Amino acid sequence: MHVHEIFAPPDEVTLKMMRKDLNEDPKRLERQMELFKEWLRCEPHLPEHVDDHLIENFVRHCKCDLEKAKKKFENFLISRINLKTYYKDRDITDSYFDDIELHRHIAAWPKLTPEGFRIGYARLKEDVNTFDFARLFHLVLIMLDVILAEDTCAGYIGVLDLKNLSAQHIGKINFKILAAGLHLIYNVAPCRFKSMHFLNVPYIPEPLIALIKKFVPAKIINRAYGHKNIEELSKYVTKDYLPKEYGGSTVAFNDLSDNIKRYLLDNRKWESKVLDLKLSGDVPNRKRDIYSFEDFEMGGSFRQLSID
Repeated sequence: MHVHEIFAPPDEVTLKMMRKDLNEDPKRLERQMELFKEWLRCEPHLPEHVDDHLIENFVRHCKCDLEKAKKKFENFLISRINLKTYYKDRDITDSYFDDIELHRHIAAWPKLTPEGFRIGYARLKEDVNTFDFARLFHLVLIMLDVILAEDTCAGYIGVLDLKNLSAQHIGKINFKILAAGLHLIYNVAPCRFKSMHFLNVPYIPEPLIALIKKFVPAKIINRAYGHKNIEELSKYVTKDYLPKEYGGSTVAFNDLSDNIKRYLLDNRKWESKVLDLKLSGDVPNRKRDIYSFEDFEMGGSFRQLSID
């Protein structure tokens, strides 16, 4: 299965809109990528050889701000160290998915929006016995690497369906790892998020709000929208980009999930591109305070979540 079947590339019209939005000039981007590579060669603790598309994604999703892209890349490598347990054991076979249908928790819409954004979906299955937080988090980090290595877009729109959320689901979450993962995905990885949409938002008790406030990055809160039903969601995500279960007319959620499973079983090209995403030496003393994991900003208030 080819990657374009799960992540279709932008056409010329969409690419033109992306470049305008991202302040991107093709010749300038090429020059910035060369400067990025030169910087890598001058920093002994960083890998010297990094895939071109990975570099392009770091520069592009920092809106062609080279210094920001360099800092984000360095921070990204250090953040991966804090989650090293979840980057192991990437031998993907049918058994990786099938006993709890792990892949059925996530889906990606293959076609980009007219503005060039990729829409990703996540949901909880009703049977809490199929919710294995550690394994799901492992899969999410794999998909993050696939995105970095293979996808081309202006950014991302996330849709999380909370319909089946229960106290049993919450009790199985490791919030320390969740916080580290949220930081990696939203603050450090070259994934520019336009918005996050929470569908079927339940009543949230005050103690849970207090807990969430400690772990959810402010960036997520500021771009988050809560929706009571599909009709409200469709004001932001048109039906052309919704699975059948959410009012769309073409593809079911499970079909999109199955495509991800087939791609991961059939392809290892993405993995070869991310093998070098690791430090090649100790972080210089002058940078240790800058990138201390304990200093990562995880603030924000869940009370700001907008409910339509």
